[in-house]
Amino acid sequence: MKTDPVIKRICWVMISVMLFDLLVTLFGQPKDYWHKPAAALESDPIVRYIMQHGVAPLILASVVYGGVILLLVSALPKRPALAILLIITLFHYYGASTWLQFNFNVTYGPFVYGALLSSLLVWSGLDTRHKIMDERKL
Repeated sequence: MKTDPVIKRICWVMISVMLFDLLVTLFGQPKDYWHKPAAALESDPIVRYIMQHGVAPLILASVVYGGVILLLVSALPKRPALAILLIITLFHYYGASTWLQFNFNVTYGPFVYGALLSSLLVWSGLDTRHKIMDERKL
């Protein structure tokens, strides 16, 4: 099956957002976490449970999670795939934004990150109005 080029590009944006969320989550951990994983600081109960078993299980779970999403969106038609990509991207945007705001005290972090993410999504092809207008002219 051939995946739509826009979906492929937005997949890269989603992966980047997921990776950034993972990185700020790891950098936001207390010093104790690196010696005692039970000290994990994470509000998502599923992620916290995995983190309490160490970094390796967290990375493995993240790779499997990302892989399943990529397989799913490459098998679905464009609109449902796009919806899933946006849901997962915004979910991880929110997670990273809360770290930026509340743990790293970056006052405008969520705003700047949101502006960057919006720009990446439009640049990746999320805005297809010009194609719709061109089709209407035909």
